[in-house]
Amino acid sequence: MDVLIRPYVMDDAAAMGQLLTALDYAPADAATMQRRLARLAQGLPHAVFVADWQGRVVGWVHVAQVCQTASDGYAEVYVLTVDPACQGKGVGRKLLAQVEHWVVAQLGGGRIRLGSGVHRTEAHKFYEHLDYSKRRSFVFEKHSAATVI
Repeated sequence: MDVLIRPYVMDDAAAMGQLLTALDYAPADAATMQRRLARLAQGLPHAVFVADWQGRVVGWVHVAQVCQTASDGYAEVYVLTVDPACQGKGVGRKLLAQVEHWVVAQLGGGRIRLGSGVHRTEAHKFYEHLDYSKRRSFVFEKHSAATVI
């Protein structure tokens, strides 16, 4: 599939929000995605790239630098989603290649990490095919109420 990988523009927000359903997230409307994307303009280095096929967004990826005290940090892929009709056609591979290029150009290289739901066995095979290796770890999550300390 001959797709163009390019930085997102705000006009992509509605299509990006709909593609979240491929990851079992609730879809986000254009206004919600625009608010989220605008928030990204502040803070650590990050990038959002879309896969554009014939003027239609068929996938996207969000990568950001993670800084920590226990290591030199890494780049984290927070979202990688491809329209199910376009999966298996090289779109995800091209998006991750762009991530690798960004990590070298912006961060000087280093580790790239990404999470994947335990039920996404086909995605796991895809990542392993691209030389990503499984880590032995769990993610724990808690939702906390906003409080003033």
